[in-house]
Amino acid sequence: MGLRRMFLEERIAKLERDVALLQSINAAQFTDIDCVCLEILKAVALESRIEVGQILGKNRCAQFAEARQISAWLIRRTTRMSTTRVAVVFGWKCHNNVSHSVKAVENRRQTKREFRDRTDALLARFNSNGKCA
Repeated sequence: MGLRRMFLEERIAKLERDVALLQSINAAQFTDIDCVCLEILKAVALESRIEVGQILGKNRCAQFAEARQISAWLIRRTTRMSTTRVAVVFGWKCHNNVSHSVKAVENRRQTKREFRDRTDALLARFNSNGKCA
C-alpha cells in the first residue's frame, strides 16, 4: 500500500472520529456559538498537533491539559459565553474549571513570551464576534 493511500486512510479515520464526536453532542443544543467553539477547538488542536477529542478528553497529560486551557481561554475571550456554558462544552461539572483555565493562561501569558506569542497568534485568527478571521 502506498504512502499516499495510508495518509488518506488515516485522514478518513480522523474525520470519522470527529463526526462521532459531533454526533455525541446533543443536536437540540447545538447552536451557532457551538460551531464557533468547534472552530476554536480545531484551531487549537491544529496548533498543538493533537486531535479535538484529546482536548475534550479526560487525559491530564500536560500537552492535552495546556491545549484544553488555551481552548477555554480563547472561547471565553472571543465569545460572550458564560463560564457555565463553556464548562458544558468541555463536559466539565463546574464553571470553576473554566475560571481556573482562564487565570492559568493569563498568568502564563504574562511570564512566558513564547506562550504569549502562541496564544496571540490563535487569538488573531478570530475576531471579536468569534468568527474565524
